[in-house]
Amino acid sequence: SASPKSQLLRVSSLIREIDPTFDITGLINFYIEQNVAGKTHWDLSEYYLESEVIDQEVRLAFSKKLNSFPEDREIEKILINLGRDNGWNPDDLRFLANHNATDYFNVFKKLRDEDLKWAVRGGLKFAGVFESTEEMVKISNDVQTALRQIASESNLNRRRVLQKGLKLPPTAPPP
Repeated sequence: SASPKSQLLRVSSLIREIDPTFDITGLINFYIEQNVAGKTHWDLSEYYLESEVIDQEVRLAFSKKLNSFPEDREIEKILINLGRDNGWNPDDLRFLANHNATDYFNVFKKLRDEDLKWAVRGGLKFAGVFESTEEMVKISNDVQTALRQIASESNLNRRRVLQKGLKLPPTAPPP
């Protein structure tokens, strides 16, 4: 027997096919209100029948519910794992791409020693990737912006950032 989720997805598409003007909002809202499933339940990209035509209103409702869950991941851990283990998944990319240069700056300023080394390496991972995705380009640009900001704070930081292979504008000679 089909799961309630599959039933909702199929029935909503069938109703739209039969009567495109029929208001299925109540059905969708009832399903969402009655379902206490965890975060992954609402991620339609993980749904095994995701290639099926899914009603746009259902997609939007599931997306809204998915986005209502608090993020339980930490940018530091993802960057460190990325640098150390050389692996990532689409969720990691989406998560990292949703952060900005200020977030990366704060992470790099907070971390020390090995954690900092691995996080910077992880953050720069996508700088030279052939056929980078938009997310990879954004992550790389934001990380490089954060590192340039750190480099501008002192000559010592500048040397450290240069050692990571980042190109920096020349500094003015001291007066």
